[in-house]
Amino acid sequence: MKRFFLLSGLLVLFCLTPSCKSPTSPTTTTTTTTIPTVTITSVTVTSPHSTIVVGQTEQMTATVTMSDGTTKAGTGTWGSGNTFVATVNQSGLVTGIGSGGVDIIFNNTAGGQGIKTLTVRSIWSRSGQGASVFDMPTYVSRVKITGTYTGSGENFVVYIAGHLVVNEILGTSWGQTHFEGTYLTSGGTVEVKYSNGLSWSFTEVPPSTAMTSTARKIPNFTSQSVSGNREYEIYKRESEGRRR
Repeated sequence: MKRFFLLSGLLVLFCLTPSCKSPTSPTTTTTTTTIPTVTITSVTVTSPHSTIVVGQTEQMTATVTMSDGTTKAGTGTWGSGNTFVATVNQSGLVTGIGSGGVDIIFNNTAGGQGIKTLTVRSIWSRSGQGASVFDMPTYVSRVKITGTYTGSGENFVVYIAGHLVVNEILGTSWGQTHFEGTYLTSGGTVEVKYSNGLSWSFTEVPPSTAMTSTARKIPNFTSQSVSGNREYEIYKRESEGRRR
């Protein structure tokens, strides 16, 4: 009996030690990651030029900038602030209609708006008769020159910025009463010489206008030195031959 009580006491004493306590479940820590919301910060409308001429087209582009710094093409609708000055289709292609300033507006479907202001100007032109001197604006990059003379024969000589550009003889005796040519240029003083009674015109050709097969393309002598230019010397000799 004593042995039983002794054993029971030892068991009670053993269970009072720390190793006899009930096991505790491990603590679980949960980490929550917050992903920042990406939003639209701006919509930008760009184009190759800020000024176009009546009849010329210009392609606009809409770019969306996000809050994380990334960019993407905008998706939305285009509109013109003044359709009497310019129109725009839903591909962003603008067409100049009349002179003035106009806002081209892009409304992004997911939010945000972009605006590009364009200036539409008239096509530069000048016409007259006989010898004359006048200035052509520097923004004219291509010009169509015409000359007409229905009499027997008359010279048609044109200098632009001091360089010979046209050297022709017009009239019924020479088999041609009309001359037309399209030239590269950067503007400058235009001199029409030795052209008494001859009618002429100078009309700007917008950069986006395709050259027609009938347009005469003479080398651009206005942007390079005439002296020592082989193409020019050949052209000059041929022109002088026609004048004899």
